[in-house]
Amino acid sequence: MISDCYLDIATQLLDPMSPQALRRLFFAIIPALFMVLVGLSTMFGSEGLLRHQDLQEQVQRAKADLAEVERQNQAIIYDLAAMERDPVAVERAVADELGYAKEGSTLYRFDPVDDE
Repeated sequence: MISDCYLDIATQLLDPMSPQALRRLFFAIIPALFMVLVGLSTMFGSEGLLRHQDLQEQVQRAKADLAEVERQNQAIIYDLAAMERDPVAVERAVADELGYAKEGSTLYRFDPVDDE
């Protein structure tokens, strides 16, 4: 009697279509699939790790561009302050930018030499 009971339980557990086997399969596969989907979403989703890394690279490029613009801005501010104080700086800027020189002076221009 007891051995028949164990045999019935063993048969149900080993039978792939038994309700217990299906339940075990369901509760084993569903969490595993959920974990795989969460992992894929974490890596490749719109807010995933790859997107985060791409945004970090964009931030670094923007910071480098900002540093360059700030450097150029400081150079312009320095030139402007020099022109406000020194009339020779104004003459030099006019000669460099427009090619004008004071009457009686000679302006020398040198084209850059190509090393080709």
